[in-house]
Amino acid sequence: MTNIERFDQLTGRIFAELYEAFPMTVDLIDEAFTDAIVVDPIESEEGLDQFMAQGEFFSATVLWLIKSGYVSFYEEASNANNMFLGCTLTAKALEALKATPSTLSGESIGSSLQTAAKSGMVDAIKSLANDALSKGLALATRTAIDLAT
Repeated sequence: MTNIERFDQLTGRIFAELYEAFPMTVDLIDEAFTDAIVVDPIESEEGLDQFMAQGEFFSATVLWLIKSGYVSFYEEASNANNMFLGCTLTAKALEALKATPSTLSGESIGSSLQTAAKSGMVDAIKSLANDALSKGLALATRTAIDLAT
C-alpha cells in the first residue's frame, strides 16, 4: 500500500473519531491507529518498516491536518509519545464532514466515516477521507475568493 493510501486511511479514521466526539476534544495517540498505519503484514519488510516508522507517520499526518486547517489542538505532547492533546475538528472540517457526497443516499461523510471505521471498511474510509479533504479544499478556495472580491 502506498503512503498516500495509508494517509487517506489514517485521515479517515482520525476524522471519524473527531466527528463522533465533536464538540468535545480528543487526545490522539499513534497506538490507537496502528491498524491504519501498519497495513502490510508485520512479517513483511514493508510491514516492519511501517511499524518502525509508525509514530513518525502518525505525527506527520496529524501535523498536516493541523497545518491545512482541518484539526485544531491544544498541545503536542513530547515527540516520543506521538500524542496530540485536545484535538477537535475545525469549522472547515466539520462543514466538509457534514456534506453529503453524491454516492451516498442522505448520509453525511462524517456519519459514513464512522460506520466504515467501525466496520473496518478500508476502501470506504480512504474514499470518504478523500471526499472530506476535497470538500475542505473547495470551502477554503471559496472563502479565499469571497475575501478577495
